[in-house]
Amino acid sequence: TLDGPVTIVEQFALEPNEAGMHRLVVDIRRAEETDFAEASGFPTAGLDALIAERVEAIYVPPPRERRVIVLDAGHGGRDPGSLGSGGAEEADVTLAAARELRRQLEATGRYVVFMTRDSDIYPSWEERVGVMAEQRADLFLSIHADSSPNASTRGAAVYTLNDRAENRARQRARQGANHTSRADVNN
Repeated sequence: TLDGPVTIVEQFALEPNEAGMHRLVVDIRRAEETDFAEASGFPTAGLDALIAERVEAIYVPPPRERRVIVLDAGHGGRDPGSLGSGGAEEADVTLAAARELRRQLEATGRYVVFMTRDSDIYPSWEERVGVMAEQRADLFLSIHADSSPNASTRGAAVYTLNDRAENRARQRARQGANHTSRADVNN
């Protein structure tokens, strides 16, 4: 077994045998660490100190007792979102839903819940994501209430981030996310 540095004494290839198999012979002997370092150009003495000098300490926070969830009530402020068949604005619906979800999640005692907005304001996308980053969220849930020209439409749409999602699927998700009869609201 090789349990330390070695040096090559001799190496050569034998002529192929009748079956066409080649053979490489490498004779080695144990080497002193200083000889190995000199021959390889790689310093072994003080290697631990060299590694310690170049490796940065990485802080790994201890596991949390409770998961952190950031709820993002979609739209708000100058952006009312879509308009429901009964006239409800998406921003109001999503805020009410986020508040109720926060209440239910906190009641379990298993989660710490933060919200990107808790009033009728319009945080930018950067501000919303900033809350998630600042709180080191385990889950970021952006709540929206899409509308449809067909009042009998029921159900839910769920969008997830997936690096492998095809562009076509992403485009369909964006096109369907805010079906509204109002003019688009720019930042």
